[in-house]
Amino acid sequence: MQRPVFDLGERAGATSRRGFLKGAALAAGALIVPVSMVRQTAATEQPGYEITDWIRIEPNGRTIIGVSQCEVGQGIYTGLSQLVADELEADWASVSVEFVTGRDAYRTAAANEELQQFVGASMSVTQFHQRLRVAGAQAREALIQAAAARLRVRTTQCEARKGRVTHLQTGRSIGYGDLARDAAKLPLNPTPQLKPASERRLIGQNLKRLDTPAKVDGSAIFGIDVRVPAMLFGAVRMAPTQTGKIVAVKNEAEILARPGVKAVVRAPFWPQPAHTTVIVVADSYWIAKQAADALVVEFDDGAAAGLNSRKIMDQRLAALDSDKAVVATSIGDTASILNASGNRVIEARYHTPYLVHATMEPVVATAHVRDGEVEVWGPIQGQDMVRKTLGKYFNIAPDRVIVHTTFLGGSFGRKYVPDFVLHAAVASKAVGRPVKVVRSREEDIRHGYYRPCASARFRAVLD
Repeated sequence: MQRPVFDLGERAGATSRRGFLKGAALAAGALIVPVSMVRQTAATEQPGYEITDWIRIEPNGRTIIGVSQCEVGQGIYTGLSQLVADELEADWASVSVEFVTGRDAYRTAAANEELQQFVGASMSVTQFHQRLRVAGAQAREALIQAAAARLRVRTTQCEARKGRVTHLQTGRSIGYGDLARDAAKLPLNPTPQLKPASERRLIGQNLKRLDTPAKVDGSAIFGIDVRVPAMLFGAVRMAPTQTGKIVAVKNEAEILARPGVKAVVRAPFWPQPAHTTVIVVADSYWIAKQAADALVVEFDDGAAAGLNSRKIMDQRLAALDSDKAVVATSIGDTASILNASGNRVIEARYHTPYLVHATMEPVVATAHVRDGEVEVWGPIQGQDMVRKTLGKYFNIAPDRVIVHTTFLGGSFGRKYVPDFVLHAAVASKAVGRPVKVVRSREEDIRHGYYRPCASARFRAVLD
């Protein structure tokens, strides 16, 4: 499991355990850790041992299960962990969860696209159910093999249960923590024996969600909560049209003269290359937001100038009545029946508008662009999309983009698109420091990737 360093300072007014400090020890009991991190170990502390891409076991028996799918509120931090822990025969009370990233084991494909790590289309359990059960079973077999070697008995005489391997004839047992080092050295069985349904102890059980305590006591870290040392804040003003671009910032000098304002940065709105967005970087978000609101920007509206909801609706109505529509399915001679029925035809039309995702947490990201490397933090739904986009923009290899995923305060697909992460990275590059760019609710709704509108016509004849 790739666990990049996540060095966060404390949030204002928060206790030390509410910030994710590098080297902080994992607390006892089931713990949800929404961001992957490296733990600095003291000379007297042994590290955990990785047995599969998904499982790391510490000497004290604590089992860390890696979850590659981001938690959007759908419960997969608990659900996917159940799959692993059941096959592993882990002690559920000793299970912790980490977000993991950066390996092919965590990638999947949708609609014949390239492999990538992402969450979407309610596919986490369907795509990873078998994969995670196999990983748990592989680790269980390795632990049994290690125990059998230690006890000088056959593997068929041993049973794994609740984090221990027991020799059934003598009752001697060894905990997973004591076996992890040896098990981590063993080759994994590519086709391990999965447990039959009758032996499952966690799969299908209504367990308490692991992320609930952190979300109730306020210790859960969402994108909006991220703080890193020397961080600045950014607020945006974006072109009012989809094809707009910046012509001039007419009061840039005045904005830069405001106390606390550090920079006025121009950025694209992905995937368009043109500069469509002005980002004000400042010491606090409130200073940046006030300055962004005060910007006097001349925009060129581009090809979409004059496009509005009325024009879009007129186009949809014309399309409904066009004889050039493509027929997907035709059953029976409907045209003849409708043409011959005159005023007996009943018709209804249905329209839905473009829909903004309007997530509870607006899009937000923190980025630090360094020499040959970019590090980002945020509610990111498409980790490899971020790596690919920032890698191309900054002309670095995708694996030089370090992605830390926080909890997502809603997404519905919106936070798969990397435009907000690119804005934070462009702002960071301009000032040479980490920058958290928060898109206001107004800008978030005005500049989203909308669910498409639709118009439909229904005709019927009743005899």
